[in-house]
Amino acid sequence: MSRADRENERRRTYGRRESTADTNILRPAEKATLELIANGHSYKTAAIERGVSLDQIHDDLTACRDRLGARSNPHAVRLAIRSGQLDP
Repeated sequence: MSRADRENERRRTYGRRESTADTNILRPAEKATLELIANGHSYKTAAIERGVSLDQIHDDLTACRDRLGARSNPHAVRLAIRSGQLDP
């Protein structure tokens, strides 16, 4: 599935996310990326820090937003902190 297809699917299902505990748990790579963004890193510096591509950072953050039901990266950070997945 291409990045555009994933984005279209995300838009199509926006607002119909399941809220079960299993779907809201961030994977380790997603959590690491979200922590870097929460600490003020840009996508580029987060990619360098993690040793991955910018596309991977974008995909990780999209997955974070989808799993948490967030509308933006700051919203995802807030929700992850509230759920105990990120330290304040």
